[in-house]
Amino acid sequence: PGELTLGILGLGRIGKRMAQIAHGVFRRVIACDPYIADGDFAPYVRRVGQAALWRESDVVSLHVPLTAETRGAADARAFAAMKPGSWLVNTARGAVADVDDVLAALESGRLEGAALDVLPKEPPAADHALLRHPRVLLSPHAAFYSQPGERELRRKAAQNLIDWARTGRPTYVVGEGSGSRAGVARARERRNRHGRRGASP
Repeated sequence: PGELTLGILGLGRIGKRMAQIAHGVFRRVIACDPYIADGDFAPYVRRVGQAALWRESDVVSLHVPLTAETRGAADARAFAAMKPGSWLVNTARGAVADVDDVLAALESGRLEGAALDVLPKEPPAADHALLRHPRVLLSPHAAFYSQPGERELRRKAAQNLIDWARTGRPTYVVGEGSGSRAGVARARERRNRHGRRGASP
């Protein structure tokens, strides 16, 4: 990969770590994330727009949450902009990549291969073409499962409670609105109302 360009879509915590690991391996690392300030791009990462990311990358690695904006971001139009023989890596959310378009790009040669850690539907149907394709690498999104991973999960869960108690907001938010004190109060109020309705007179 010393002559290749890695493109990272989404430069949050995981995208940044990917860039940090990859910049010593790839010739160039470029990234697109409209929600990250310029100062948060490391010196070894060149900021580009999404069109340039697809056009210039030999490998595109997806690191975005699934939103209305990112659903299907890796689609036929994106692949058409890529160099023939490129690679797609998706460790983000399954529906960020349109798997039918991934298969079509593999068949056309636009993609040399795809490494997919997540799929839109899991598990996929037993006869799904992705399972049989010789240039698709599939993994079960299970890199976390290990003894160190279990310890880290427990540590972060405890730290989340501490952070929430100190600041009113957890560090690791599962869903916006669910981690604030106001969100917790609303949830408690809903439970109380439900309990009163179900109580005997």
